[in-house]
Amino acid sequence: VCLGIFTAEGKCILNPGWGYRMQEGDSLIVLAEDDDAYEPTDKPYWEPACAYDSAKSDNSALEREPKPSKVLIIGWNPNIGPLLSNLDDMVGFDSEVNIYSAEQVGYRESTIAELQHNQRDGQGYAALKIVHRDVEIEHYSSNVELTRLKHQEFDKIFILAELNREAKRDNRDEKTVAVLSQLQMIHCGLPENEKTRRFDPVVEMCEDSTKEHLQMCGFANLVHSSSLVSQAIAAVIEESKVNAIYGDLMSGREQSFDIRAFAQYLPQDEALPKELSFAEAAYRIALAGDISLLAWSVVDEEGAIAWEMNPADKVTPRPWTKEDRVVVVRRFCAIGDDMSDC
Repeated sequence: VCLGIFTAEGKCILNPGWGYRMQEGDSLIVLAEDDDAYEPTDKPYWEPACAYDSAKSDNSALEREPKPSKVLIIGWNPNIGPLLSNLDDMVGFDSEVNIYSAEQVGYRESTIAELQHNQRDGQGYAALKIVHRDVEIEHYSSNVELTRLKHQEFDKIFILAELNREAKRDNRDEKTVAVLSQLQMIHCGLPENEKTRRFDPVVEMCEDSTKEHLQMCGFANLVHSSSLVSQAIAAVIEESKVNAIYGDLMSGREQSFDIRAFAQYLPQDEALPKELSFAEAAYRIALAGDISLLAWSVVDEEGAIAWEMNPADKVTPRPWTKEDRVVVVRRFCAIGDDMSDC
């Protein structure tokens, strides 16, 4: 998967768009298993069978959810910034985000104000109302405090690894497991008429051993943040240019990661295809803007949804339904634009 280019001057440009013309000294940025997994050829590995209409103009924002959501975030750490930014782009207007943490509310408010200044040019979040829920650190995993949250009333639940700046040791995963155990017990004890939503939070973890423990408890939406950081550092050590790629992707200033229905990239009157190859999906999505396809959803042997990144076979069509999703990285700010104009 081609993601962008490095200019002769060493500048990283992801999703440069259809109008960019390669210059002498430019090099390609690709997503591949290793250096031996791809090679230049005289002809494209796939070509469209017919001409397609573009679904949207370049860099247009994708549709947000039609109705407001109620979101619960348990925990506080530096990942709160990207999480809030992506939620603000995705959820319906007038959505409410409740943040439950032992971190001081004043510190949280000043941090969020700084995030809004850096990520939203000081304009504030467009769709989010932030509600702070305070708790003492010794009662962070208390059954009483967690029951008061009424987690069953929330549409989305995220659990971050609570960072205690005054702790003498890193016990974030211990607190996460304790919170999840309490919430699972609380959920099981709810009256049947209150179990209108499945308890399936997105959980951040820091240690490999925690993953096995949580999977045994039935939790599957796990994010191993420490492992991601370690892999990024290793990649930068091997090739220093990778640092510019990570910086562009993670800053949230020009690019965003999206999980979307494929239909959102099609013209309004076009029906969803019954079969789709990865190559066709990548091409059609690129017509909708400066967007690169990274992965798509698949169903594993146990019937659960999994994600396949950069599949080896990109030309063989597979069955496609309205429940399937694609993972993309999208440029929302044109190259050279001031952020205030994006």
